[in-house]
Amino acid sequence: MNQNVIIHVVEPGDTLYSLAEKYNTTVDTIMGSNPYLEPNRLVIGDQIIIYSRQNGINNCISEEKLELIDNVRALLDDHMIFERSLIVSVADNLRDINVINERMLNNAVEIGNLFRIYYGNDIADRITTLFRNHSIIGGRLIEAYKRGDAQAAETLNREWTQNASNIAEALSGANPYYIEAEVRRLMNEHLELVKQLVSNRFAANYQREADTFDAARDQIIMMADYFSNGIIEQYPKRFN
Repeated sequence: MNQNVIIHVVEPGDTLYSLAEKYNTTVDTIMGSNPYLEPNRLVIGDQIIIYSRQNGINNCISEEKLELIDNVRALLDDHMIFERSLIVSVADNLRDINVINERMLNNAVEIGNLFRIYYGNDIADRITTLFRNHSIIGGRLIEAYKRGDAQAAETLNREWTQNASNIAEALSGANPYYIEAEVRRLMNEHLELVKQLVSNRFAANYQREADTFDAARDQIIMMADYFSNGIIEQYPKRFN
């Protein structure tokens, strides 16, 4: 039997078992399609990809939509993983800092290249530069926290916040479905979670750090879905 690809938005009371029953699939299949999912921590409003064996589902999506959603999620989740790796390396004086920084800068290029498909070179180059600066400023801020340099940290915090606003401005200028204030809010949430990770790691509060990392990954997947949904709304014919 052919499978339908469905995007389910998590509602109050949802569990993996209830979703598996609703869509005639299995919990293992749902987990396999959503590697970022915490099975006991479904977040209301999150989007879950489900391959259903039911016929007649009216919210199935095209392969093109699914590919875009997966690609944006993967890029932003990689970004979050690299940021956390950098925090750990700086805090613990590891020797892989240069390697992680290089991966983060490459990730910014990959993010820009994804937007290049839809918006051309000028906008994509600006987005690449903005995300590279996001990573560079964030790395410098982590180092300032490690040194205990409050003045430098304050300056870098302002630069990081301004960079987030610049990202929001650039994206909203390219896509009318990106609301500048909403992109700024999502970016600022991300900044705050990263700073919480730094604080918890430096304080050796490892359980709280792990919990914050889970929350940060949930948040960045939500941001990824906002970005992919905006592209789909702007270019619906490309995703039919």
